[in-house]
Amino acid sequence: MARHVETMIVMLLIAKCTFAQEPPVYSGPQVGEKLPTLELVDGLDRESQEFDWTAKTDGKPSLLIFIHDLLANKSDEPSLGLSYVLSHYAAERRDAGLTYGVVYLADDVSEMRAFLTKIQRALPKKGTPLMISTDGLEGPGAWGLNRNLRMTVVISQENQVTANFALQQPSVEFDAPRILAKLIETIGGKVPTLAELDFPYYIGRPDTMKGKPQ
Repeated sequence: MARHVETMIVMLLIAKCTFAQEPPVYSGPQVGEKLPTLELVDGLDRESQEFDWTAKTDGKPSLLIFIHDLLANKSDEPSLGLSYVLSHYAAERRDAGLTYGVVYLADDVSEMRAFLTKIQRALPKKGTPLMISTDGLEGPGAWGLNRNLRMTVVISQENQVTANFALQQPSVEFDAPRILAKLIETIGGKVPTLAELDFPYYIGRPDTMKGKPQ
């Protein structure tokens, strides 16, 4: 019996060490780095002109949400849900000078725009800027975005990164509070609960929004 317990302890220690040695995942500019140029177009307006997001923010506090390759993962409810919740909060904090938006990464801008138009009712509301990178699926090289992830969230102030989140399995319950906690370190305020974020009304499908506040 004692030998069996010792074996189990050794196996648990080995598993713990293996997990601890997993390399961290990176995507986008890291804390302390300057925001590179980011050329974008409107995600819904075919007549829109390219603009540089970094220049447009003009050093204001910024929350930028990248969703990677939604065209290949059209039922990516976790990413859609988290972007909705974060944007919902950001819209309420524009009084703090916050600039924010969602960037969709895809190789074909026209196809991405057509898909966004199709699922528009499931996208963030309240005037959230919905944008598409003109640099393809990987985005601009200077940003170093990881195409193998589902989402990348970058928080900045004075065009310098204050927080970065590289997400392989986005979760509203787990990720929204910690992302907003970092955002609030930049703009001030109190971390809201999920109920205050209106999360119960969104699970990623347009039909669930019927009759709910927009």
